[in-house]
Amino acid sequence: LTSIPEQKISDENVLDVAILAEEHTVHQPLSEALYDSAASFLKKKFNNKLDTAIDFFAETEATEVYSLVLMKMMARMKLQSNQKLPQSPNCKNCNQNSCLNGKVVTRDNFLTGAIVTDNHTNSGNTYSYNLVQVVGPNNQVKLNMNGKHIYKQYNLQNFKYKCL
Repeated sequence: LTSIPEQKISDENVLDVAILAEEHTVHQPLSEALYDSAASFLKKKFNNKLDTAIDFFAETEATEVYSLVLMKMMARMKLQSNQKLPQSPNCKNCNQNSCLNGKVVTRDNFLTGAIVTDNHTNSGNTYSYNLVQVVGPNNQVKLNMNGKHIYKQYNLQNFKYKCL
């Protein structure tokens, strides 16, 4: 149940997730978690834009089951707008809901202060650094090691997140 919010939901599978939720209403926690994830996806997708929501509904086949699950997701989207639903905590290192441990650092996922390891040490030793800044067009990195700023002539792809 706790991993459901971390699962990827897309335009292609959002209705399938909602139908799965409806098929498992006897197991209420599972059903609610699936409905909440699907509704959260649609809420982000619609972004308070009525035209986007109308387009989505217009492109969906008007079947009995789709009508039911879409109505339930609309109600959940409204509920999510009115109250803060508990969210799973982000990783303390990479600040992501789905932890980036072992993933390569990119400009898109770069987080100042995060602990990373150097993947290309010649000695075979692995050192840990704190990210400070991306420098220049070649994605070179400024790091902090034991409180000292250092500049590595490596690009971001040479570092991976080291989360706990």
